[in-house]
Amino acid sequence: MNITLRKLLQDPLYKKWFAKIPQETSVGTFPWRVWVLTKKGWTKPKHDFKTYREAYNWIVPRINDYQDLVLYSKGHEFKPPIIKYRGKRYYWPTPPGYNWCGYCRRPTAFSMFSHHHALTHIADPMAFRCTICGARKKFQKQFESNLPASYYDRELAPKGTPGGTSK
Repeated sequence: MNITLRKLLQDPLYKKWFAKIPQETSVGTFPWRVWVLTKKGWTKPKHDFKTYREAYNWIVPRINDYQDLVLYSKGHEFKPPIIKYRGKRYYWPTPPGYNWCGYCRRPTAFSMFSHHHALTHIADPMAFRCTICGARKKFQKQFESNLPASYYDRELAPKGTPGGTSK
């Protein structure tokens, strides 16, 4: 089970990062895809957009209409948000049990699949893949946060992180 976009957006750092338009890398294509999770599963057809702004603006009014929404980059892998703490830069900490998917731009679960909603064919059913976009974990960069424990002890630590308030 994945952490929903609604839940991720409760973290003020992730919310700010998600709202910021990333550098577009593809020209003349529709590089942004929105996957929608309903009670029946991930939708087909999905929605493709030419710009991040168009995709983001499509998601915002629909955030509560679906179980989950994913704003996915079809051709570019993205790093997690950066946290500045005590003069140093750290990657946003991925919650335990999840890995950062650079294409979904969020922490997700990875698992093995014989069939996957995002893929027409799976060459290696023993490979761990993102449960949302199907990207292989083996080919994704791994990002360690290495935030010092003192960050989590702060009163203002993000909700949902160790030491973060859950109020």
